[in-house]
Amino acid sequence: MGLPGKRLSRSSKRRRAAHFALKPKSFVVCPKCEKQMMPHRACPTCGTYKGRVALKLKQPKLAGSAKAAA
Repeated sequence: MGLPGKRLSRSSKRRRAAHFALKPKSFVVCPKCEKQMMPHRACPTCGTYKGRVALKLKQPKLAGSAKAAA
């Protein structure tokens, strides 16, 4: 079992750990409903992926639909 031969200095440890930062999520625009969604996934708003219906949603999520129904 390998063990470190020497202790790492603070700067060496932090320089190595500089790559561990979280990257921001990237989003694309859905071609059907024009809402933001994660790439390579079905749209959670309208349920389409690559121009076809991938998710059968009971009701499409529309902005303000709860307000309009009330």
